[in-house]
Amino acid sequence: RERGIDRVVRDIFESIPQKTCDMYSLVIPCLAKSRDRGAAERAEKLLREAVEHFPPVMENSNSNTGISIDCCNVVLTAWAKSGLDYGPKRAEELIVFMDTKDREHGNHGIIKPNIFSFTSLIDAYAQKRDWDGASQSERILNNLLNQYLEGEEGIPEPSVASWTIAISAWARISKKGFRGAAKRAGKLLTRMETLHEEGRIGFGPDAIVYVTCMNAYAFSKASDGPANAEEILDHTNQLYLEGDETMKPSIRSIGIVLDAWIRSNSTDAMEEAELLFERYEDPISNDSSEEEVRNIYKGMLFGWAKKGHPDHAQHYLNIMIGKGMKPDSFCFDRVIEANTLLNDEGAFQRSCDVFNRMESCRKSGDILPNERLYTSFIRAMTKARIPNLAHKANVLTRRMSDLHEQGNQGIRPTVFTYNAVLMACAETPSTPDPEPMPAFKIAIQVFNDLRKNESPDHVSFGNMLRCARLLPEGEQRDSVIKSTFSLCARSGFVNDFVVRDLQSSGSESLWRELLRVPVGDQVNVDELPRQWRSKFEKRRQLSRPPFRQRTHRR
Repeated sequence: RERGIDRVVRDIFESIPQKTCDMYSLVIPCLAKSRDRGAAERAEKLLREAVEHFPPVMENSNSNTGISIDCCNVVLTAWAKSGLDYGPKRAEELIVFMDTKDREHGNHGIIKPNIFSFTSLIDAYAQKRDWDGASQSERILNNLLNQYLEGEEGIPEPSVASWTIAISAWARISKKGFRGAAKRAGKLLTRMETLHEEGRIGFGPDAIVYVTCMNAYAFSKASDGPANAEEILDHTNQLYLEGDETMKPSIRSIGIVLDAWIRSNSTDAMEEAELLFERYEDPISNDSSEEEVRNIYKGMLFGWAKKGHPDHAQHYLNIMIGKGMKPDSFCFDRVIEANTLLNDEGAFQRSCDVFNRMESCRKSGDILPNERLYTSFIRAMTKARIPNLAHKANVLTRRMSDLHEQGNQGIRPTVFTYNAVLMACAETPSTPDPEPMPAFKIAIQVFNDLRKNESPDHVSFGNMLRCARLLPEGEQRDSVIKSTFSLCARSGFVNDFVVRDLQSSGSESLWRELLRVPVGDQVNVDELPRQWRSKFEKRRQLSRPPFRQRTHRR
């Protein structure tokens, strides 16, 4: 719809002296469907005017000469979609107006609220996206349903859309973290199923109803959410296997339930996810939605890595590579990080295997590795304390710079990379056949590159202070410590961690001199010159609430 066309229509309509019912019937929907603010208000004003001029009366017992129910319903929909806090209230008032006017003019049912009217009202409250709105949606649905079941004359049976909207209201707020919302959706689904089985309503849940309720459970934070979502998924799959083609679970639905298990804090969550994956592996593998399938395998990889099972994560990585899914940098990175955290026997060898596979994919053009992936592998080498550690970490950094110059913008070394190499240099004494002096030279070179290409942070200065221990005790080591700490202080990055590294690297007399702490006194970072810790003072001020929002004890 072209913006502004409703204003043009309104101006033309207002210029016509003698307006007909048909004219109102054309203009009211145009205004109601407008994207302009106040559209529902203007459309309702015109509707009420039309009802006064052209009341809903029957002519020759079968023809309506007044405004139709369709015009009323389109205005109800406008209020439902208005996004205004008072939209639901105005929709409810309009339904009362419709019912009243229909009674006043013979009770012919011409503009008596029908199921579309009530569904719009249910939707109006559902659009509030809060607990009260979802409760009101359910209240209206239940009131309408109870009156229908009791046989009240003229009360329509709630439609599938009525049920779906009420359930989706709970699903929306379940996704926002409202506890108990998923159970409310589940109770509505159960009631719908029961009433249909008893023959009291004309239809049962369709695929959309089931998926909506399934999502409510899957996105909830309840401990039983994944299991309940899986139960609905399996039920729809069983209906599909029994011949109902409409119930075939989509690859997206399978992925949502898998993701619910992956996000779960349950101790056996990934085992449950694995069982679910195995049951649906055929439809997953045969689905044509490549991106959806790739995301499922990626989710399983991330889930196992998060739970500390890098071997399982690597299994999914290998499948992705074998199936030509082209896993991205994060897939390789998560497996390497999981191995580093686990740090069991064989952890680094597994990381090497993953890194080498990534390099093969890079050379074949299947991946553009990013900085984080290479930095994670440098940390893995450091954790394993491999021989010639500093040199190998530096070689990787050089490779990153070369790849960046060749056009890979995402692999440029960052402060995190340089900090990782400095840590590798600092850990050299703990490696087999250590060579401290070459490692120190690499540290100096890397620190200078960091200052040239990035901005050092407190980790950079702390690691550089630790690298000073690569030198023999004496004037040279003290000189490096002094210059590093002096630069750190001028940069405003002194904190508890820097002080810790300073104390572990230099003699007590040296660190007391640099920190200006008398013999016998303890170091209190908050008492050091403010300029030395200015970067952290700024962060404290940014994180501190405004004065008016602070709470003061009296």
